[in-house]
Amino acid sequence: MVTVVEFLNAAIKNRPVDASDVNDLASARTELARLRRVCGRVCDILDPGSNQRDKAGGATPDAKGSTPPKKPKAKREALQDNQEHLKYVKTDVPKTDAERELIKTAISANTLFQGTTEVNFEDFVDVFEKKVFPKDSTVIKQGDEGYSFYVVESGTLDIYIKGGEGGGDEMQVGVPYMKGGSFGELALIYNSGRAATIKSAESCVLWKITKLAFRGLRHQHEQKAHTMIISQLNKVKVGGHTFAEALTNDDIESMALATNLATFDAGEVIVREGETGDVFYIIIDGTVDVFQKAAGENKIASLGESSFFGEKALLDEDVRKATCKAASTVHCLTLQRDDFNRMLGNLDDILKGKRKTSPLPNVPAPITKPQSAPEEEFTMDGLDKLNVLGEGAFGKVNLVRSKATKKLYALKAQGKAFVVENNQQTHLLTEYQVMLELDHPFIVKCAAALQDSKYIYFLMTLLPGGELMDLLDAKGEFKESWSRFYGASVISAFITMHSKKIAYRDLKPENLVLNEDGYCYVIDFGLAKRIDEGKTWTFCGTPDYLAPEIIRGKGHDWGVDYWGFGVLLYELTHGYPPFYAGDPTSTARKILKGAVSFPPKFTPGLTDLITGLLSDQSKRLGRTQGGGEKIMKHRWFAGFDWEALMAKKMSVPYVPKLGNLEKLGSKDDGPAKVVPDSNWTPVLG
Repeated sequence: MVTVVEFLNAAIKNRPVDASDVNDLASARTELARLRRVCGRVCDILDPGSNQRDKAGGATPDAKGSTPPKKPKAKREALQDNQEHLKYVKTDVPKTDAERELIKTAISANTLFQGTTEVNFEDFVDVFEKKVFPKDSTVIKQGDEGYSFYVVESGTLDIYIKGGEGGGDEMQVGVPYMKGGSFGELALIYNSGRAATIKSAESCVLWKITKLAFRGLRHQHEQKAHTMIISQLNKVKVGGHTFAEALTNDDIESMALATNLATFDAGEVIVREGETGDVFYIIIDGTVDVFQKAAGENKIASLGESSFFGEKALLDEDVRKATCKAASTVHCLTLQRDDFNRMLGNLDDILKGKRKTSPLPNVPAPITKPQSAPEEEFTMDGLDKLNVLGEGAFGKVNLVRSKATKKLYALKAQGKAFVVENNQQTHLLTEYQVMLELDHPFIVKCAAALQDSKYIYFLMTLLPGGELMDLLDAKGEFKESWSRFYGASVISAFITMHSKKIAYRDLKPENLVLNEDGYCYVIDFGLAKRIDEGKTWTFCGTPDYLAPEIIRGKGHDWGVDYWGFGVLLYELTHGYPPFYAGDPTSTARKILKGAVSFPPKFTPGLTDLITGLLSDQSKRLGRTQGGGEKIMKHRWFAGFDWEALMAKKMSVPYVPKLGNLEKLGSKDDGPAKVVPDSNWTPVLG
């Protein structure tokens, strides 16, 4: 271990104290960014989520709103689980009452367990396993992939980090973990490396829960709760109709997002006769007694499980006709009229079949037709390979030319053996089917899918203008007019996707690509999923863009795309995302906190739009009534010519500087990579 002094000496080794070696602005910013990364990492370990980077939404702007250099240009990879948690079978570990109370107290204070009911807390406590670590043991190591979260029963554990460029010596930081402390919670949701090393200063007894157990239980709890809420809402009768009769399944799902759980102690008054109310209640368990003044304050009824009261509050401001008091501990589902109206509109209009809509002037309707038939029947023999456009773990993307039409395409080759090894067969085929189904001016088209014994090939629209991320890196940040243009392309594409219940789930500038004229296209549908009803619990997405409901494992639908849209607008206009941090775990903490700091340069309209997008899913603009069209009507888009955009007759912010398109990419001069054959032969088309 090194001391703080030794650590700092190492950080400035062979560098003049007066910083005379820093002789230009770029070097100064680089040096400042390096020091901030080190200091930020220490702050994150000492007091996660409280340092100045958190307060500024990812960096510390100066008075003019300028920021240090943002993240490297390396492509941000999406995270994705393999859904093993769906197969989790709970195994209880015996514990004393004192041990149970210790664990319960520790996890009650943890962000990831917020919103957990008493019963579900007990489920989590059940599966914690006891682990004993002798003195000087390494419990977790910085950089290693984490799978477990720990609660300390006894002993002391010290925290170490490696500082400086490329690591370096370990430095002890922070206050040691002791009895009742906990650490490693982000390993329960991320596969990213540990942010610090934790070592036992003496023999320690810890309690551990694995990611598989946490995710498995969380999924089971949330799925059970969601099913219960839907069932209860379907039974509610208002205005002579049950919700199941008067509302669509989508309406019920939207209501469920706005429904909350409330607990009332025995003797507590829930509603009082004569007061006005705007909350509706459904009893999950317990008993509620009903009293009326007209009956001499005597009890006139008792309501039990699945009973409901206050339903008129959903129609208008309700004057309570009776007093409802909890006769025992009561758990209720609650729904506020404002939340209902925000999600679905006025209930009275819905019951009368007069649901109000507000048409958008000069905005084309969502495009819902499938792609038209391909221009020709493609075969591998009918394509000339020209150059290599890109290469990754999956295979290569080649520039190809149709021998028949001389038209240029991008041919994406994906190794079958690699796909099977990583259990990505379903995702690959879903990606292809989604692209076939979507026909939109700003969604990449797949002209054909081909295969041989080694590869599956997607023949794609050629988009030679490069990733929007590359342009953003070159410019640093965009003017709001630029962000508006690129954002408009995305939101129009989202409206078409969501009309088909397809959630995209991987929005980021790396997945937005320009054509030769400068128009912006959405590409890469590897994480897209059709969510016909209910929610999905898959964990996937890029850390900077993850919606909080994905991180918490609460279940999600296409509403996560609108959260991502808010992050995108912020990043395009400011150069880095609102929750940017040095590692995914710190990013997740910021997302769960939800606090966003807006640079002074943002106009009020943009700030208001992003605020509406980075909201709880029951209040999130785009997921509430009006959907994506409500975003198009937002004042930030006032005056925008949607028809010109859709017709590609609009002046674009940036036209890529391209030469002969047939010379794009580079020659494939290297030795041929050995790719194994595969017997996986899916049906394409």
